[in-house]
Amino acid sequence: MKKFLLMFAFAMATVCANAQIMRVDELEKYAKEK
Repeated sequence: MKKFLLMFAFAMATVCANAQIMRVDELEKYAKEK
């Protein structure tokens, strides 16, 4: 059970990190267009 929770937390962290990176990319594109 503990291993499952650890894997779940790791997956959530990865998803959050990917979302942050994508957001930064979008902001950079938006800034370049302006």
